[in-house]
Amino acid sequence: MLGDEYYLHVTFKKTIKEEEYEGILGIDVNERSIDLAIIKPGKVRFVRVDISEAKYIRDRYFEKRRSIQSKVE
Repeated sequence: MLGDEYYLHVTFKKTIKEEEYEGILGIDVNERSIDLAIIKPGKVRFVRVDISEAKYIRDRYFEKRRSIQSKVE
């Protein structure tokens, strides 16, 4: 406890059933995309998820916070 603040940590546990896998999944996380390679017997599939808009929003708010903080200090 710090002053009038309280912190609660909650841990969750879940039992899962183990299953035999059918293939391999490769994941590559970049600043502007998430790339997946799904490899199953006799079949390969590539998926790209564009997250460039999320990076743009994050960068914009980072600059706004920086600007506000520089004026307060």
